Amino acid sequence: MLIDAIVDVSLPRDQINRCPGRTNKRKREIYARLTRARLHIEGHPSEVPRIPDLAQLCSYSPWYFTKAFTEVFGTSPQSYCRRHRLSHARRLLKVSALSVSDVAAASGFENPSAFARAFHQHFGETASEVRRSLGVTR
Repeated sequence: MLIDAIVDVSLPRDQINRCPGRTNKRKREIYARLTRARLHIEGHPSEVPRIPDLAQLCSYSPWYFTKAFTEVFGTSPQSYCRRHRLSHARRLLKVSALSVSDVAAASGFENPSAFARAFHQHFGETASEVRRSLGVTR
């Protein structure tokens, strides 16, 4: 399986060691499954995935998925998803001429006000300030 090959070559050993399981083989299997969910989050920044859907992607219960993901990656799936969506929004602000509202929508935020609050809370500056500091104009 391709993902197993990628995992064997490029993953941080400390994340494998944090995986539940007694044997290295089992830990790698768990890591590969959790990586599927992480890659899904990263590949779909405009979506807000539900925990049951991510858990199903890994063939785990929602409870076990949340516990294992948090243990391995050091953050909850919800926090990881939110952080990734906000980073995606920041990249869009830097490289595109999309309006802040369009960037919010492209990053999975239905409400521009909620996006503005989350962005400011996460980065310590508003999306408009980021755009102005880079000289990006619409």
